[in-house]
Amino acid sequence: MYRKVLVAHRSYLSGVQRALGDSYVKEEFRRHRRADAKFVGPFLEEWDKYVSFLSRGATLLQSHELQQALSPQQSKQLQQLKQAISKTVN
Repeated sequence: MYRKVLVAHRSYLSGVQRALGDSYVKEEFRRHRRADAKFVGPFLEEWDKYVSFLSRGATLLQSHELQQALSPQQSKQLQQLKQAISKTVN
C-alpha cells in the first residue's frame, strides 16, 4: 500500500504537494508499523480510499466532498498542510 500511495502521488500531485504528501505518508506508515492487528485493516482501507480519490482526478485541497467527510482532527491537519504549502510556495 505504501508504494501504491507514493506512485499515486507521483502520478497526480504537483512537486510541492508530492513532497509534502510523501513525507506525511512516510511518517504515518512509520507510526503504524507496529499497530494492533485490529487497526491495520481500517488503516490500509483508508489509504486505499485516498489513492482512489487521487485517481479520480479530484484536487485534494479544494474538494468540498472531502472536507465535509473529515473529522475535526483531520480538518485541523488539512489546515496545517495548507499553511505549510502556502509557506513553501511563497
